[in-house]
Amino acid sequence: RNWVNDHVIDGRVSEGTFQINLPVNALDQAQRDRHIPDNSIDLTFSLRDVSTHYFKNLPLLEHASAEAHQKDNDFDLNLTEGQSVLSSGKIVTLKKGSFGAHNLLLDEVPGTVTAELSAPITAMLELASLPDLNLMKSDFKAMPKLAGTANATIDLQFPLIKDVPKSRVEMTTDVSISGASVDEILPGVDLTDGELAVEVGADKIKVSGPAKVNGLPAKISWEKPRGGGPAISKIEATLDEQLREKMGIKLSAYMSGPMPIQATISQNDAGENQVDVDADLSTVKMKLAALGWKRDAVDGTTASFLLTTNKDGSRKVSDFKLDGDGLGLRGNIEITKSGKLSSVTMDEIRLDQDNVFSAKVVPGDGTTDLSVRGKNFDARPYIKNLISPVQSSTTAAQQSQGGADFTLQAHFDHVTANRGEAVDDVSVTLRARAGKIAEANITGHFLSGQPITIKVTPLPEGRDLRVDTSDGGAAIRAANFYSKMAGGALQFAALIGNEAGSPVRNGRLLVQNFEVRNEAALAQLDQRGMPKKSGPRKDGLSFKKLWLPFTIDGQFVRMGDVILRGADMCATASGVIRKADGALDITGTVVPVCGLTGIFNNVPLIGDILTGGNNNEGIFGMTYAMSGSLAKPNVRVNPISVLAPGLFRRFFDFRKNTSGTNGVN
Repeated sequence: RNWVNDHVIDGRVSEGTFQINLPVNALDQAQRDRHIPDNSIDLTFSLRDVSTHYFKNLPLLEHASAEAHQKDNDFDLNLTEGQSVLSSGKIVTLKKGSFGAHNLLLDEVPGTVTAELSAPITAMLELASLPDLNLMKSDFKAMPKLAGTANATIDLQFPLIKDVPKSRVEMTTDVSISGASVDEILPGVDLTDGELAVEVGADKIKVSGPAKVNGLPAKISWEKPRGGGPAISKIEATLDEQLREKMGIKLSAYMSGPMPIQATISQNDAGENQVDVDADLSTVKMKLAALGWKRDAVDGTTASFLLTTNKDGSRKVSDFKLDGDGLGLRGNIEITKSGKLSSVTMDEIRLDQDNVFSAKVVPGDGTTDLSVRGKNFDARPYIKNLISPVQSSTTAAQQSQGGADFTLQAHFDHVTANRGEAVDDVSVTLRARAGKIAEANITGHFLSGQPITIKVTPLPEGRDLRVDTSDGGAAIRAANFYSKMAGGALQFAALIGNEAGSPVRNGRLLVQNFEVRNEAALAQLDQRGMPKKSGPRKDGLSFKKLWLPFTIDGQFVRMGDVILRGADMCATASGVIRKADGALDITGTVVPVCGLTGIFNNVPLIGDILTGGNNNEGIFGMTYAMSGSLAKPNVRVNPISVLAPGLFRRFFDFRKNTSGTNGVN
C-alpha cells in the first residue's frame, strides 16, 4: 500500500470487489507470523487512466489501464496499455506489463516489474540510455544506425523499499527490431526488411536475424564487446551479379551465376573496413577470355578472400583462394574506387593439368595487359583463333562475351598443341583485338628439338601470318591440319582478312624434304599408278617438295595448282574442301616414278608433247579424282589416261563442276 501511495500519481478505480474472511485476532497473528492466512483475502479491482512513476526516475507511465488482484499474500497488477513521453518528445508505447508483489508482510517485499514496449529504435535507445536503466554505454551507442521499430521486454526484480540500491536490482532484457534497415552497411549495400533480435549481455551486444541485403534475402549479425573494441558484422546471402556489382566486386567478365557467401565485416588496426568472404561457387560458370578458358559450374568449387576498403575508397582482395575439381588459384586483386579491376596478381593458376602457371593482369582503358609464366599451357584455343576474323571495333556486348582487347607477354616450359604435339621453351608476345589475335611473335622448340617461329603482323587489309620450322610434320599436326606428314622444312604464309568468315588470300605452303606415312589416299593412287613390284613399299613415301597455294572463304578451302614432287611419285591437284564437314572435290594427275619419266621435261618440243608442257608431270601419268571427306577419302582414277602422253592426257581429265566448287555443294 505504501508503494502504491508513493508511485501512483493519478487514476481511478473503475470497479472492484473484495472478500474478507478473517477470524478474531487473525491480523495480529499474521503480523507476528509475517504471513496472511490462506483464503482470508480476495481483492479484485480495475484501474483506468493511471499515471505512475513505476521505477525510480524513469519516464512517467501515462494513460495506463490495469487489472489488479490480491489473493492473501500475493498481489498482481496487469497493465493492458499505456505510454511514456521521453524528454525528447518521442513516445514509447506500453503494449502490456505487470507488477507483482509477493509475501506482502515481509519487511522487504520482493517485487517484479515486466514491461513489453514498442517504439522507434531511436526512442528505444534513448530510453535504454537513461541512468536508471543504464543499458547504453558509450560503446553501445556505436551500434549500426538502424531504422525500424524496436520491441523490448524488460524484467526487473527488486525489493519494495525506498531508494533501492542498484546492486539489488536484477534486470533482464529481450529486444527485437522489426522492419529494420541500415543504409550503406557496406559501400553501395543497403539492409532492409530486417526482423532482428538484440541481445544485451554482460560482455557484448549482438544484433542478428533475417533481413534483405539490396533486396536479396540474407541473414545478418552485428556484435560488439561491451568493454570496447571493434564491432564485427556477418552476412549470409546468395549474391547475384547485380548485388556483386553494387558491392564493388565487378566480376561479370569472369564469372556468372548465383554465389552463396558468408561475409564477416570488421575493421583492421588502421581503421579500414575488411570483409572476409567464404563463397560457394558450385553454381557459378567461370571464364578467362584472355586465355581462351571456360569452365561450367562444378559442385564443390569454393573461394575465399579478404576484401579491404582503403581510406581512399579503393579496395584490395588479398589471400584469394579458389579451389575445385582440378582447379586452383592463389593471389591478390586490386579494385579501383569506382569498382573496376586495377590489377590481378595470381601466384598460382591451375586450370587443369595442361594449364599451370602464374599471371598478372592489369586492365587499362580499352585494353588489358597480361603477363604469364608457367610450366604448362594449353594453346589449342589460341591456335584456333590464329585464323579467326578480327572485328574493326569492339562493342561492350562483344567484350561481355569474352571479346576483350589485350596484350600478352608469356613464357612457358611446355605448351600443349593439337594431335599430341607439344612445344617447349615457348616465348610469346601477342596483341589481341575483340578477343582475336591481331599481332604475335611466338618462338619455341618441338619435341624433336627443331625450332618454330610464328609471326602475325597487322596490315591495313588484314594480318600477315607466317610460320617457319624445320619440322613441318610437327607444325602441321600442332595446327590440327594433318597428322601423317613427318619432318620437312616448312614455310607458311597467308594474308588473313578482317571480314566475317575469316577469308585467307594468297595462302602459300611450301614443305621440302618430307615423308607421308600411312596415308590411304596416296596408297590407292600409288597402287593404281605403279606396276606390280617385286617387294612391298616401305611405310612412307618420300617427297622433295610440296607447293600448295590456297584461299579460304566462309565455306571452302580452295586449292590452286598444287605440286607434290618425289622420287617415287609426283602429283598435281586442284579443288576445294568444304570447311563445315571436310567434304572433298579434288582432281589432278599422279605420275609414277616421276624421277625417271620426267627426263624429257627439258627437251624442246618433244618434252612438251610427251609431258603436256608441265615440268611436274612425266611421260606417263594417271588422272584421278578425290571425293568423300578428309576423314574417309575416296579416290577414283582414269586408267586410260596412263597410256596417253602428257599433251593428250588432258582429254581424259575428270571434268570440273562449272559452279567453281567441283561438285562439293
